[in-house]
Amino acid sequence: MTITCRFQCILNRAVLACLVLFTSCWFVPDASAQTATTVELNHHLQSGEFSLALKLADSLPNTSRDQWLSKISNQQLSLGAYQTAYETAGMIDGQQTRSNTLSGLYANHNRSLTDPRGGITESDFEPLIDLIMGTIQPDSWQDTGQGLGTIQAFPAGVFVDSSGVLSKIRAKKVNGSTAVWRLTAENPRHRENTWSSPLRKVSLTRLERAAQLLTAQGHPLDESMLNLAGLYSITHLIFYPETGDVVIAGPAGPWDFDAHHRPIHRQSGKPILQLDDLVNCLRNADSHDGNFGCSITPRQENLVATKNFLASTSLKGRKWSDKAKSKLGKQDIEVFGIPRGTHTARVLVEADYRMKLLGMGLEKSIPEIPSYMDRLKLKPDGTLPSFSVVRWWFTLNDQPVSANPDETVFSFDGPSVKILSENEFVNHDGERIHTGKSDIPTRGFARDFTANFDAIAKKYPVYNQLKNIFDLALVAEIVRQKKATGKLSWEQTFFGTPKEPIAAKPFQSQLAYPMKSDRVATEVQSVISEKFLRLRKLDARRDFHILGVSGGVSVSTTNRLNKPIVQNSNFEIDNRLKNQNPDSQVQRWWWD
Repeated sequence: MTITCRFQCILNRAVLACLVLFTSCWFVPDASAQTATTVELNHHLQSGEFSLALKLADSLPNTSRDQWLSKISNQQLSLGAYQTAYETAGMIDGQQTRSNTLSGLYANHNRSLTDPRGGITESDFEPLIDLIMGTIQPDSWQDTGQGLGTIQAFPAGVFVDSSGVLSKIRAKKVNGSTAVWRLTAENPRHRENTWSSPLRKVSLTRLERAAQLLTAQGHPLDESMLNLAGLYSITHLIFYPETGDVVIAGPAGPWDFDAHHRPIHRQSGKPILQLDDLVNCLRNADSHDGNFGCSITPRQENLVATKNFLASTSLKGRKWSDKAKSKLGKQDIEVFGIPRGTHTARVLVEADYRMKLLGMGLEKSIPEIPSYMDRLKLKPDGTLPSFSVVRWWFTLNDQPVSANPDETVFSFDGPSVKILSENEFVNHDGERIHTGKSDIPTRGFARDFTANFDAIAKKYPVYNQLKNIFDLALVAEIVRQKKATGKLSWEQTFFGTPKEPIAAKPFQSQLAYPMKSDRVATEVQSVISEKFLRLRKLDARRDFHILGVSGGVSVSTTNRLNKPIVQNSNFEIDNRLKNQNPDSQVQRWWWD
């Protein structure tokens, strides 16, 4: 026989000075030894005997168990046991069932908090709650010790659910059987992820589950989630079929914020990977097949005006420069495949625009990457280079990943970013005609930038941010391919593209990761540089050369990974990684 007790404390405004504790105890046979029936479950559920109902539901097959956990969770919410309801929903193993339940809890809870009938709010009872948790078995509460007890405001006062304190629920078993799943992962106050690690592992599936539960409860995600536990590079992507975990791994450590509010690794100064970028890439892979990017493009009418001006002007010096800039005017910033106001889009645009400034000699480069203007010379016949639009753009490098034979461990081999180049001819109508070719200065800048990417990224961290996004895009595409072939069942119910509300419940949409979005520029002043070159003719004179630059960022993970991935396995490392199955008893979504 086991004893389970339920404590309920009710406090009214009329008797704020008095706390009445009602205790009712039932002596029942060991629930774990019983066979759950619908009648028994309904009886315990309607009686508010949630501990017994949870134990009986735990003995059911997975699908039935998840359905009953959903019912129990909704009943707990209806009685005002908000925290307990979310915890029960977090125990549901089925991804879609858990997502639907949490979405419903979120919608119903928010409506109850805005109920116009009034009443005492939860915050009225914070001092009393703290007093109870500090005096009645302090170690048995979730927030103060290692126990499972919870306490929170009840519609008529204070509700204490101590069923988890006196009647423990079994810990989670391997491969989705049962348990109280502590999805909040870690207490952010402890910040264990401030230590450095040469190979930190982040389970994307567990992180999604933890983030989904926090969001459903109305809590913000903690800093470690938003910064992916301090990862500043991805070296491996690992699939664990036994547990369903999808894990990214790489070096990690504590972070600070630079002058641009960018989280950077404290020792190396490299930018920390961002959860926003990961979610953006996952959604893009499913909705746009891994195609996204940005472009900074001259306007056609301005190109016509600039070309005519250059052919007819007699201006020199500052007057010439000012007029040329006004003729070329502004360029349009376009973002495709991802929401333009997101962190991902802002990084793409900044990386592209700064690269153009470096190419034009308007931003300080490094010795290994001379600007286009530094490379610019007269043509062999002694004349000025003809007017053209120089085009540089970032794209994925060749064969950025390799894999072991069974494709459970993917290795990221070096920089995933390279620059391509082209000189575009401009006709009389201002149309840019693709030539598919680039001259020596244009091609040389692109080549040297790619070859010295790590060095320029050390000077300008935005390029490491760009590399992180490219790596996350590759992760998202590999995940998409695994799902398409049925080798992965991760449904991405929180990180995936948000779904529209169902007709039967128009007030309830699927709970989705809340992507942060800010305002972003839609146009930018054209990048123009000038250089004096002396013509080698009888009437030699000094003249100007003007350069208009276009380009952008173009990512197409599908095209890059549509061929068999190179089998270039480091047998010792890959086997060590794939055999380190995540411990399902571990509560965290990251580990070293």
